[in-house]
Parts: sequence; structure tokens; C-alpha cells
Amino acid sequence: MSGLHRVLSEYSVPLQVWLGPEARNQVADLLVTTLGQKIQIHTDPIPQLDSLRGPAVLVLSAKELNGPDHENLRALAARAHPGRSVLIGGTSDRDTLMDAINNWGVVRVVRTNAPDEHVIAAVVAAGKYLNREVAMETAIEDLDIETTMISSAIDQIEGSRDRVREVALTSTATTFASGLMHILSQEQERLAPLMDQIPEEKKHLAHHVVEEMNALTQIMERTLDHAIEKSAGIPGQGEPLDSLLKQVRTLCGPDIGGHLGSGAHVPVDPFALFHCVLSACRTTELGAITGIDSHRSGSSAVVTLHFKGPLPEAFEAQLTGIAAVSQSEVEAAGCTLRAAVSPEGIGQLVLSLPVTETDHA
Repeated sequence: MSGLHRVLSEYSVPLQVWLGPEARNQVADLLVTTLGQKIQIHTDPIPQLDSLRGPAVLVLSAKELNGPDHENLRALAARAHPGRSVLIGGTSDRDTLMDAINNWGVVRVVRTNAPDEHVIAAVVAAGKYLNREVAMETAIEDLDIETTMISSAIDQIEGSRDRVREVALTSTATTFASGLMHILSQEQERLAPLMDQIPEEKKHLAHHVVEEMNALTQIMERTLDHAIEKSAGIPGQGEPLDSLLKQVRTLCGPDIGGHLGSGAHVPVDPFALFHCVLSACRTTELGAITGIDSHRSGSSAVVTLHFKGPLPEAFEAQLTGIAAVSQSEVEAAGCTLRAAVSPEGIGQLVLSLPVTETDHA
């Protein structure tokens, strides 16, 4: 059995034949006698118009197309869809044939005095056409449903895959932050007893090393807290921007100036933001970093990195390597990093960040 035959067999429907008043007078006895045991024949369907349900084959006489039952027969033709009609007569009238084909959905025409077998063959052929149309429409509807279900399943799989990936990344971040905090804690414990043994003239360097380790520890603590909250589905309250920038400034060197006055919390992964800003501070094309400023501007916080060098020609604020990943994550959170020039012609990098709604600074 071919694929088409399987579809037709699976979606076949019982055949109904509806007869117009004139057609009933011409072929009712023949169809009832010949096909009455196999199909359902309504010899007077117009009185049952409100209760009849298609699909069906409508048998019409050519005289009925413009007769007194025209409107009721048109309603029957609509109810019969996707079944079509069989026309008795009208074979010699081109206008009647065109009207029958274009407006009544006629698929078979037999002359008025045609042999009985021709009439029966026309009705059977129209029934096969109906069965094919119903099968195709139903199969298409089922295919649409299955396609929708498959699309939904794909969306669920992709969503699950994204969640698994996010959980894996969160787990990695948690493990990394926790491990690095442990290492930093051990190093600070080892360094503490040695502070008294360091010559006085070098103690400021030792203190700066301790400050840098404390800055890294605080960043790791925030990273760990953020990863845990994210894994647990707890809405974040945003990261204190100025505090994070202070840690960046500590790691960039003791001579980094600037004013941190945004008072803002930003909805960004703290490690991605820290890594992005720290990497931007080390942009070699602009020379050494000289200062970091922050301020609030409407619903945004603005961070300005000041450098020693001028802005190179065609310079773009685009990080490279691993830092590009952090920049991409920061930008995905609604932040932008752009190059700018100070009034003195010195190069700058400006980072604009959205502020959390809970921030009231």
C-alpha cells in the first residue's frame, strides 16, 4: 500500500450524498437502489439544512443552479465542503458549466439521459475526491499539531540544555571562587607573621600587597555569593559599583586617583564586571591608567577610566582574549563600553551601566 493510500485509509469518512429537488426526481431511485446499502443518501436535505453536517457529495440538476431553491442549495454546497458536486445536465451550455465549476464546486458532469452506470461512476468519483480532500486536510491539521508539539519539545530541550549549561557554569564559578578564596586566606595567614620582620622602608609595599589580597578576596566573596544566589534562583539586589571599583583601583596601583560617587547598585555579574573594568584599565594602546571616576546619570551609572595617552586613530573599545568574554557578558546585562576623549585630548574609556530599581542612592 502506497503512502497516499495509507493516508486515505486512515482518514476516510463515511460518504454522504445530498440530492437537490430536481436531482432527486432524476436519480434518487437509481442511487438508493445501487448505493443505498453502502452510503448515506439524503433525498430531501433542504428541510434538514440546519442539522446536516458535511462533508458530502451534492448532486444537482442544471435547472437548479438558478432555480427557486438557489440560496438553500448554495448553503448545502457550503455545508458539503470539502466535498464537491455532481451536475446532471447542462453539458451543452458553456455558461452553465462555467458557473457550475467556478461557483458550485462541480467535479463531475453527466448528461441528462446518461446511462445509469455513468451517473453512479460520477457519484463514486466525487466520493473519492471528497475522501482525498478530507484526508489531506486532516493530515495537514495533524501535521501542524505534531509540528507544534515538536517545536515545543525542541524549545523545552533547548531550555533544559541552557539551564544545564547555566548550572554547570554557576557550579564552576562557585568552585573557582571558593578555591581561590581558600588560597588567598592561606597566603594572608602566612604573610601576617612576616609583617613585623619587614624593614620599615618597605612596609608600605607589604601593606599594599595585603590590600590587593583583600581586594581579590572581597571580589571572590561577591562572586561566590552571586553564583549561589543565581543557582538558587534568588533575585539579586545588584552589586555596589563604587565598592567594586575601589577594589579595581587597589589592584591597578596606589597612585590611581579619581572620585567614586555613583552610589549605585548594578545588576551585573560582579566577577565579569570586575574583570572587564580591570582589563580595560590595562589597555596598553592608551598608556597607563591615571584615574577612575563614577557618577550617577538618570537611570544609569557612568564609569570613566582616564589614561595618560591620547586616543589612537580608529581606536575601538573592544577587549580581546578572555577579557572579551567578560565584556560580552557585561554588555548582555545592558552595559556599554565606548572610547572617548577628555577636553585635554587624553584617551578615556566610558562604561555605562543600568542601575537596579531598588537603588535609591
